[in-house]
Amino acid sequence: EDNGAAAITVHPRTWAQGFGGTIDPDVIAQVKKAVTIPVIGNGDVLSLQDGHRMMETTGCDGVMIGRGALGNPWIFRQDQRPEDSREIAATAREHLRLIEEFLSAERMLGFIKSQMCRYFRDFPGSSGERRKIFAMPTLQELRDYIDACGSRDLPIS
Repeated sequence: EDNGAAAITVHPRTWAQGFGGTIDPDVIAQVKKAVTIPVIGNGDVLSLQDGHRMMETTGCDGVMIGRGALGNPWIFRQDQRPEDSREIAATAREHLRLIEEFLSAERMLGFIKSQMCRYFRDFPGSSGERRKIFAMPTLQELRDYIDACGSRDLPIS
């Protein structure tokens, strides 16, 4: 703040925790009390309700969402659930299109597969489907898979 920062984002998970464990919301609250600039809380936000809870319990001014939005852009909706498997497939297809438009998609096939798996994690038998996705050797095969998922109404758990 004294050096000109307009806001600060606090992710209260230790380096040793990595991606595991839970955040310590008291750290966000302590930072909020110590500064006058806006404080943005981050970590363990997997739903809209989690974001509201963080703001209420810590007093932070806003929330930054990270991994909670991966494969779940519906996190920002009140009901938080996609309408059906067709909506999931359409969203995954658009995500893939944007990756192909802005990144070197062919060189990032492993990364793309990991992102696409997130969209289909709530489908019955999703662990087997993830194995299928990771075994796909080309983007075209992945596109075809997504299109096939969108052409039928699959149950979502």
